[in-house]
Amino acid sequence: MNYRVGNHSILVCVLLGLDILLHAIQIWLSVPIFFDTMDYSGTMITPLTVLNPETVERIALNLNFSYIKLSIHFIIGFIILAWIYRAHHFTSTVIKAKNLRFTDGACIVYFFIPFANLFMPYRAIKETWLASENPTQWQNEPTPAVLIVWWLLFLLQIPLCLLSFTVFAPDMDAALANGIALFAIVGSVIAIIQTLAFVLIVLQIQNIQNKYKPKISSQTKPKDVPKNPLVS
Repeated sequence: MNYRVGNHSILVCVLLGLDILLHAIQIWLSVPIFFDTMDYSGTMITPLTVLNPETVERIALNLNFSYIKLSIHFIIGFIILAWIYRAHHFTSTVIKAKNLRFTDGACIVYFFIPFANLFMPYRAIKETWLASENPTQWQNEPTPAVLIVWWLLFLLQIPLCLLSFTVFAPDMDAALANGIALFAIVGSVIAIIQTLAFVLIVLQIQNIQNKYKPKISSQTKPKDVPKNPLVS
């Protein structure tokens, strides 16, 4: 299992590409809704029934697509968590980095612990990267800027994307639909940048860990067995 990090990284990058495509579709669906509902704001509730039927249909499609996207994100997230586990496992068992603060399992568990998930997953990924690069003195290595950008955008896009989720109803306020479209657009743009940053992180960690594979191959290659002269 230790030697499949590279292949798993390729799968993760492909799925992250799919994630970017989903966010791009969300933007494509949300932009017309935002402009079609810009004039309906204020304290007065304006039901969607006063809008163009095509706009109402687009709003329903956009909200339903949000739930489809969320379902796909669960699958992508599961595979990303598996990659995080494998990458850290490679660091701890193959590279044998010193003074690691996280176990392989803790890298995953912290994503699901309230408050701790605001900073511990970032520290776990940081440890995986730096300990792969400098196994003995990784604590002294500077933090790559892309890691900081990725995590800040990750924390920012989550509430924006959550605010864009609601259940479609024909009597929905047009101003609410406008706000949902705005959150969906901004959240998706941030999510695309954040995903691109994570692709760079995955590729960089893979590139670092790939340097250890020739050494592993030479250590595991079976030695030549002397030929028995009595055997033809």
